[in-house]
Amino acid sequence: MTNDNVLRQIIYLSVLLLIPSIVLGDGVACNNNTDCASGEFCSSGFCVVGVDGDGDGISDETDNCPVVANSDQADADGDGIGDSCDLYFCVYQGEEICGDGQDNDCDGWIDELEVVVDGSGAGSVVSQTPGVITCGTAGNKCQTEVQAGSTVTLTANGDTGSSFTSWTGACSGGDLTCVVTAGHICNVFATFSPSTYRLTVTSSSTGNGTVVSNPVGIDCGKDCTENYPHGTQVVLTAESDKRSIFTGWLGNCNEPPTDPPSLTCTVDMLHAEGIIISFDSNYNFPWGMFLPAIVSVDSR
Repeated sequence: MTNDNVLRQIIYLSVLLLIPSIVLGDGVACNNNTDCASGEFCSSGFCVVGVDGDGDGISDETDNCPVVANSDQADADGDGIGDSCDLYFCVYQGEEICGDGQDNDCDGWIDELEVVVDGSGAGSVVSQTPGVITCGTAGNKCQTEVQAGSTVTLTANGDTGSSFTSWTGACSGGDLTCVVTAGHICNVFATFSPSTYRLTVTSSSTGNGTVVSNPVGIDCGKDCTENYPHGTQVVLTAESDKRSIFTGWLGNCNEPPTDPPSLTCTVDMLHAEGIIISFDSNYNFPWGMFLPAIVSVDSR
């Protein structure tokens, strides 16, 4: 045996001592795995056989899942870890479909109905069957399983100051109820927006004048109605013309009655409101200008 071969054998035996999982193969010298027989691999210059802990005929050294038998070495996602050992293997298929027994959107839920409360308003979505879905301001249970052949009926409710706008996803339109059926898309979006209320200014007057608002929207007499979001505080300001006087407001003004009446009316928009304004004519015909002529005619 040459010195080189002695050295190679010493190295080979040292590998066996240091790595207990490796066992002796046929002892053939090698440069890579292709130099070794089937079931062997090249380690430290010699062909060795690894321990086959899961008994699938593939040594643990090369097995992509050494703890679960998988002789086919399937690795559908190509991550180097066998499908049998992936913590969760899933092929994305699109949006979740209820009742098909699969996790179509790969979120870890099978046949999962997911409700999302959306929009700038506030509200809740609850199921007809108590406790199945209580989502939004009603609670945080926004997911449930929908089995084959079943349906789930949902109802949307806007909070105070908000209104339900529409469904998207499994349902559409503005009806308050949504029926999710197995075999169809399982994701549901419920959109809520702040409620708006109409403020209307009308006149009960013999005189004339204008009313403007802050925030802008009312410019009456041209534009006497405007919609405002829930909770908006609108300040109306009256201005009479030269031949009229302002005589007061009628409606839900925050200002207390005064004499003379306040030129402003502050309205809290918690629902639709109607305000009546009054201007009285202050025009007097200037009889004094013509009185001397009238007296003169009568004296003849």
